[in-house]
Amino acid sequence: MNALSREGLLAALPTVLPEPVAVPALDLVVFVRPLSGIQRDALELNQHERRRKGLPPNFRGMIVALGACTESGVRVFTDEDAEALGAVRADVLEPIAEKIQQASGYSVADVKALGKDLA
Repeated sequence: MNALSREGLLAALPTVLPEPVAVPALDLVVFVRPLSGIQRDALELNQHERRRKGLPPNFRGMIVALGACTESGVRVFTDEDAEALGAVRADVLEPIAEKIQQASGYSVADVKALGKDLA
């Protein structure tokens, strides 16, 4: 196995294609993409800040705001849309959020750890 070079890693970044997710509750398809490292860090910091302030987590609303995209990969929502998305029915958000979590490498343990204080 060859070692990955700086150029090799940077060249691989834009190759991730959006994936369709069926949303049976609405009879439609939503496209999603994995979160970038910066987006994942922002999501995790957001969750810890919300917990510190005594606010509900809104993990699903935030991850959908970050990962939902057009078929060509352009982000659909802004960070400010996360609260409104969090108010959407759970049966609508769940398949979208789960696919983004999976594509972004989140494990069940990772998601549970977001409910704990930063060390």
